[in-house]
Amino acid sequence: MPLTRQNWVLVDYENVQNIELDLVAGMPVHVILFIGQQQKSVPVALLTKALAMKEQVTVIESAGTGKNAMDFQIAFHAGRITEAHPEAYVHFLSKDKGFEVLVKHMKSRKLFADQAASFAALRFLAAKAEFKVVPAADRAEHVIERLRKQTPASRPRKKRTLLSSVAAMFGKKLATGEVESVVQQLIANGTVAVGQNDGVTYSL
Repeated sequence: MPLTRQNWVLVDYENVQNIELDLVAGMPVHVILFIGQQQKSVPVALLTKALAMKEQVTVIESAGTGKNAMDFQIAFHAGRITEAHPEAYVHFLSKDKGFEVLVKHMKSRKLFADQAASFAALRFLAAKAEFKVVPAADRAEHVIERLRKQTPASRPRKKRTLLSSVAAMFGKKLATGEVESVVQQLIANGTVAVGQNDGVTYSL
């Protein structure tokens, strides 16, 4: 489906490292990568792709360290974007729950905002794909293929976030019970193990 408005993806790279820039290449999407001062190494492949997409991608190094330092800087830039482009859609790419409050606040001001835990879960990408064609019997394998494409650090670490991620992989078209069924299949076949405090580990 064609995008009818500008989309800005603000990436908390301290929180999410699986950056799939190819998914937005050539689209009306601007990506800002916020890199922490203590992140001494960034994959060469990511930097090469960012340079190749320099009209779409901006890299910003954090001005400082400390709890929530990056979050405040991302919120600042989100404010600047919505002031300059009030019709734009701002997506926060982070697993940090604090952004849920910011998204709610922005929506209360009639601004367009959302949060996702991975590139594949971005609203406009999930809506673009026709995940409904995946038969129920093939859903677990579909999820396994998607998980294998993610770096270990970017995979959901809690069952709750895994359920949310699986729902996004199917464009949020599955009922809650169907999503639960897919995760149970992953547990049954040994791909996923759920331990103490609902922590999740993978055997991929």
